Amino acid sequence: MKLINKGKTKDVYALEDGNYLLKFKDDVTGQDGKFDPGANTVGLTIEGAGRAGLRLTKQFFEILRDQGIPTH
Repeated sequence: MKLINKGKTKDVYALEDGNYLLKFKDDVTGQDGKFDPGANTVGLTIEGAGRAGLRLTKQFFEILRDQGIPTH
């Protein structure tokens, strides 16, 4: 597994089989310990935020797939 990109809320890894792994974190953007989805820095950690991000991303990829729109 090779780290491709390390982001604020998820890390992307290239797998040996040509697929990619998205590792979602419980870190969220904000400032001074307050959640702010428009912020550009990690401000706090909320347990379960990574799992929620994964569910939302999965839903969008399924919608794209069902519409015949190719993705990476």
